[in-house]
Amino acid sequence: MRQLLRRVGYIIRRRRFEAELAEEMAVHQAMKEAELQSRGAEPKDAASAARCALGSMALARDHVRDVWLWPWFQDLIQDLRYAGRGLRRNPGFSAVAILTLALGIGANTALFSIVDAVLLKLLPVQDPGRLVVLSLRDVRGERLAEVSYPLFSELRARNHTLADAFAATRGRNPMELRLPGLTDSQPAQVIMVSGNMFEALGVHARLGRMISTADDQRPGGQAVAVLSESFWKNHFSSSSSALGAIITVNDVALTIVGVAPPEFFGTAVGEMPDIWVPATMQPQLLPPANFLETASVDWLVPMARLRPGATLSQARADLDGVLQQVQQDWKGTANGQGLPEQPTVVVAPGSRGFSALRERFTRPLLILMGVVGLVLLVTCVNIATLLLTRAASRQREIVVRVALGASRQRLVRHLITESLLLAALGGLAGLLLAFWGTHALLPLLADRSGTLSLALGVDRRLLVFTVLVSVATGLVFGVIPAMHATRRSEGWRLAGARTGTRRRLGNILVVCQIALSLMLVAGAGLFLRSLQNLRAVDAGFDREHLLLLRVDVAATGYEGAQRAGLNRRLLAAVGGVPGVRSVSQSGVGLMQGRSRICCITVPGYVPALGERMAIRTNDVSPDYFSTVGMTVSAGRSFDERDSAATVRPAIVNEAFVRHYFGGGAAVGRSFGFEPDRLMEIIGVVRDAHYDGFREPAVPLAFFPRREDGRLQSLEVRAEGDPALLAAAVRRAVAAADAHVRVPEVITMHRLVESSLAQELLLARVSSTFGFLALGLACLGIYGVMAFRVARRTSEIGIRMALGATPWKVLQMVFGESARLVLGGIVVGLPAALAATRLIASQLFGVGPADPATLGGSALVMAALAGLAGFLPARRATCVDPVTALRSE
Repeated sequence: MRQLLRRVGYIIRRRRFEAELAEEMAVHQAMKEAELQSRGAEPKDAASAARCALGSMALARDHVRDVWLWPWFQDLIQDLRYAGRGLRRNPGFSAVAILTLALGIGANTALFSIVDAVLLKLLPVQDPGRLVVLSLRDVRGERLAEVSYPLFSELRARNHTLADAFAATRGRNPMELRLPGLTDSQPAQVIMVSGNMFEALGVHARLGRMISTADDQRPGGQAVAVLSESFWKNHFSSSSSALGAIITVNDVALTIVGVAPPEFFGTAVGEMPDIWVPATMQPQLLPPANFLETASVDWLVPMARLRPGATLSQARADLDGVLQQVQQDWKGTANGQGLPEQPTVVVAPGSRGFSALRERFTRPLLILMGVVGLVLLVTCVNIATLLLTRAASRQREIVVRVALGASRQRLVRHLITESLLLAALGGLAGLLLAFWGTHALLPLLADRSGTLSLALGVDRRLLVFTVLVSVATGLVFGVIPAMHATRRSEGWRLAGARTGTRRRLGNILVVCQIALSLMLVAGAGLFLRSLQNLRAVDAGFDREHLLLLRVDVAATGYEGAQRAGLNRRLLAAVGGVPGVRSVSQSGVGLMQGRSRICCITVPGYVPALGERMAIRTNDVSPDYFSTVGMTVSAGRSFDERDSAATVRPAIVNEAFVRHYFGGGAAVGRSFGFEPDRLMEIIGVVRDAHYDGFREPAVPLAFFPRREDGRLQSLEVRAEGDPALLAAAVRRAVAAADAHVRVPEVITMHRLVESSLAQELLLARVSSTFGFLALGLACLGIYGVMAFRVARRTSEIGIRMALGATPWKVLQMVFGESARLVLGGIVVGLPAALAATRLIASQLFGVGPADPATLGGSALVMAALAGLAGFLPARRATCVDPVTALRSE
């Protein structure tokens, strides 16, 4: 009653205010007209006419503000205050609604934060829209993201469409760093860049200067370094004394000349370098090879800025012409042999930089955005169901408001204001949950090192997204209940008559919840089945108790006998570590790199038209197959005598045998890289997945390693947990030779899991949100049925008083919820079939219409939703007829 009196008083005060304002405006207008008449009824000059016009405009503005804006603002404040009091009076409903909205909005905000950082954000540089990324494409259509330094120099010097071209390495291989005053080294991400990169990007130093063109005029000429802002803070405490300090990278002394601005992370999204150095320092940092002079090593990612008026197609044609000229000039030289076969230039937009992370996770992230969008839709339907149920208990309040003169528009606005307030509170809580969710998602995108650097945080884009999602959510779940609650006539309400409209609308909303949840659960089931199938794939090697080391023996500068002695010392030192069962060496580690040789000759094999007889190769030590657990299915393995054999022996995999020998006997046959120098096949091993479990096995040949070979991988078979041996194995390598760097030590289990990063991301996130949607659907069923049972307490009491058994009451109530569940499944299964076809490319070993997955999802949905409907039905059987009739 107090609220009604306040409302009546407010209406009276508003009408009085409007009347007084109208009277004041009339007096003001009369005074203006009298002033004009005293001056001759018309303005005598332009100045007086302008003053009159400005006065009229001010009067109109005051009228709009006082008559329209101010009352509207007062109504909004009043609605917000009343909505807040209503939420406080119903803490249970408010808590459930806000928590539900927080989960839905927070999921979308967390995923958008990652999608924005990986896929959408522009580089924090000057005019990023003119940037392009350059790459090559060979005759097979394979894209080569990196180019050699000589080719980059030619493309930069000869083109006519690029204002400036620059290049940088990818931050995949950490280098050893020693800081001033410290003797222990630590890994650091060092990026080598062309001297003009920062100038071309328009990036200016926060402290000191950036690397310039003068720093890479000659190889090794300027041993300078620029620190990232985070590295400067962590290791130099943001002190300006860092300028001029000497740091040691891979035993090379570098002088710090500047600190990058805090927003700049480089040109590769997902990589946060610690240090930038000139590319001309490569021979000193990575001896003994000189990548500056050879075109056979691709190690730079080129980017450029287009000239004003130039387009991508023009730049592509121009650079293709330059590439043809370079091919002609290099024909017959060593550099010409380093070019890919029939290459063409690819010019892609570079405003967002280049990123292996983006290439790998674009489709999974877009799929997950669709998943969390459906979760938010389920959330909206759930809240709409709760609001619709709550509206039934507010009938008398709405009737009184209508009786006091409130229009339907005013009532709808009040109810929608309440919904928007709920959405705002849910959005605020969702923003807080998004911080936790983002940090929970990041490890799923990290590479096998377990680290990922993304510029995440609360910025304007994230806040705008959260506000838009919150407002849209409030409107989606608020409009339908508001329109429905205010559409009946006053007499109908006061009579207390009931119709089936609200019941039918509630049923539709519950069916929609179940159908959407079934789609999400089915998708999660398919992703989980795909991950399970990939993990069950026969890898071709024993992945348990296996530790892999990637070593850099080139940094020692050893050749010939020195390198042979180093290889023997490494095997002996690592093999002597307690807990090591066996150790081997190889040129290419399992799932750690690729090698390809073209072209081979196989006696008796007739290649198809245009076929390139390319195979993969690997040099391995005699204990390699037993250490990694690869089975020799025919012939024999290598022994120590094979390294010095006159005819070089080879062991091939089953894919090689199938392709070149039709699956027949291979031992004793031969092949070679030259027709007059053939190699004998002495054994056949089972196929192994060197590149990932999705990739089919390709023809692969193993050769006995030369004692002085530059082998890059050590395989260690452990007695127990291989992770516990990582530190001891590192120490053993350092004891064998202190100059050997170990960029990576990783267990085979961790390596396999990192190769399944996409599948892990999809399976874990979709299953989490799928079961969240399932819980929301069950909550919706439970809420609707519990409210209906409460509303029908008197009816149930009368039925039981007239002889209805509890079993009949249970059938009546539970049958209603069962029909809703069945309707949702009937609607959801075709929708799930249509939706799962969109994710078919991400599945493995299971089809989008897999009956077991869809049937299992429907059974899970039916069981849990049925339980949610059974609980209110069970409560209905406990109604005491006497108590129910007395309360009525």
